[in-house]
Amino acid sequence: MEVLHIHQDFPDGRPYPSTDAVLNLLDASVKVDRDVSHHVLSINRTSSPFSISFDNFEKGISIVYWALPVNFIYSITMWFWAWFLVHKYKFTQISIVHGHKLTTEGLLARYIAKRLKVPFILSVRGGSDAHNLNRMKTMHSSFRKNLEVASTIFWVSPWFKGNVSSILKINVEEKSLNLPNICKINDLNFDDIPRDNNPYFTVLSFHQYKRKGILPLLEAIMKLKEIGEVIYLDIYGGGPSEIEQEIKDRIAELGLNSQATMKGKVKHEFLLDKMVGYKGLLLPSKNETFGMAYIEALATGNVIMMHKDTGIDGFFRDGTVGVAVKNQDSSTISDGIKQLESCYQEYFDNVKEMKDSNSLDSFTAETVGGSYIENIYRVTSKSSSDLSNEEVKTK
Repeated sequence: MEVLHIHQDFPDGRPYPSTDAVLNLLDASVKVDRDVSHHVLSINRTSSPFSISFDNFEKGISIVYWALPVNFIYSITMWFWAWFLVHKYKFTQISIVHGHKLTTEGLLARYIAKRLKVPFILSVRGGSDAHNLNRMKTMHSSFRKNLEVASTIFWVSPWFKGNVSSILKINVEEKSLNLPNICKINDLNFDDIPRDNNPYFTVLSFHQYKRKGILPLLEAIMKLKEIGEVIYLDIYGGGPSEIEQEIKDRIAELGLNSQATMKGKVKHEFLLDKMVGYKGLLLPSKNETFGMAYIEALATGNVIMMHKDTGIDGFFRDGTVGVAVKNQDSSTISDGIKQLESCYQEYFDNVKEMKDSNSLDSFTAETVGGSYIENIYRVTSKSSSDLSNEEVKTK
């Protein structure tokens, strides 16, 4: 059996932004079942028809396709590319098609699957899907069709489910499954001793400092200082020197030089080791598709502060492992920190219980890969059964 994966952020060797999320899923799936093979159609959009190109890479085919993200025209363009790609590459061995986002990848996956007469499944991520839903309102019927036709809808961002249901006027609960990004947390240390007096930490790339909420977080710590509550924060990250200087200047302006410490950019493995010594992760980041740092923090015994309706919101019951703030207003964040402080022991005990009961295993390669392969077999088996029944009816 072969799965055709369609993804716009796959690391295919081209100089476009990419993430390893889908690559990790493929690697985990192969370890679970080597009888299921995976072929990637890595797509990157260009606004210049002269920049169209096709190339093979280790995992499949990389294409730079031309399309204008304009209502109506976009759907027709994706239909054309589906027709062209099926005729160019045949895809004769494909048993199922997986579009790794609701909008662009979803359209292309649905059109290709229809031409190949195979089922298709869909992943929904917050980020670009939310952006496309907002800017391409006349395409909503096409995006709704993606959800209606998909055999399974995987939610990488379960917090986005309510938004999608509301915007597209569709109930997606029946065939929905949560499928988190894989987190490499199996070998992380977990110290089960509460860290009441330890500092908090945060981590960010400085070019994303506004989205990550570092400045309102610092202002919130200053507000708490004014009422006699002293919070210590270690800040990990790197990026443009001018932004780093802006953060340092803000720390000084707020009088937090003794409370907020810039730790610089460190290797990921080093940070994972250091996490065990912290009290919690303060990261009120908005528009976060998933946010692996939250899961790594929990796996190392940290309570967390995150932003509601983003990141890992939706994977845990509200109020179990920390606080989800509604916005990045400094007063809201300071109230959230006070809540963390006052209920720290309860949150910590819940985090420890999750670790002891192996609840965090749902984010590991073994569990995610196993769940994914199980669904692939279920969908393809049902599709084969449906086709057989249809043949019997026509005789």
